[in-house]
Amino acid sequence: MRAGWPGVATSGLIGSGLIGSTLARLAVPFKAYHSLPREPLAGKTVIDAGNYAAQRDGRVEALDNGSTTTSELLQHHLGESAHVVRAFNNIHHTHLALLNRPTGAEDRSALPIAGDDAEAKRHATELLDTLGHDTDDAGPLAQNRLFAPGTPAYGAPHTELPSGSLTSLAAGPASAELLSPTPGPAPAAEIRALPAKASIARNRP
Repeated sequence: MRAGWPGVATSGLIGSGLIGSTLARLAVPFKAYHSLPREPLAGKTVIDAGNYAAQRDGRVEALDNGSTTTSELLQHHLGESAHVVRAFNNIHHTHLALLNRPTGAEDRSALPIAGDDAEAKRHATELLDTLGHDTDDAGPLAQNRLFAPGTPAYGAPHTELPSGSLTSLAAGPASAELLSPTPGPAPAAEIRALPAKASIARNRP
């Protein structure tokens, strides 16, 4: 068990330390999701921050063809008693602290979330606010595809890189320069527009 955020249990492979927590943040490679125990996560808001990387996780046809998403597969595995919310997967972990700002600050950044349970998304929103970030609700859990690796909302908006600079991460490993760029704020209006661009591109013939 690792030290986590205030009020949030965090673990590489979740164990009994989660019992009694309202929130749990998963930080495991996607290929390990089916090994996560269901009982300790029952009734909890589960923050899914992981990403699918075929070169690490192996090819998953349902993800490659877009018929489902990583968070939907996790939700199916955990069952209806757990409430998965996709969040924190599109920002470099070091930038969370570097970009935190007080509520109402003009340069406060926003992170997208997606989930099917309104109460769970409220928990995620409160957590983000505590950590110094606003929230952009992208909609139901299936919409987490709009800020997955390879989309304009992934990575670059929270850096000084041009939007879309990290879209190549969907295809394979990136250089250290791209993985640790200088952080830059991304307000809610900017984040809100990027998933829409991804949706348009996805539906374009």
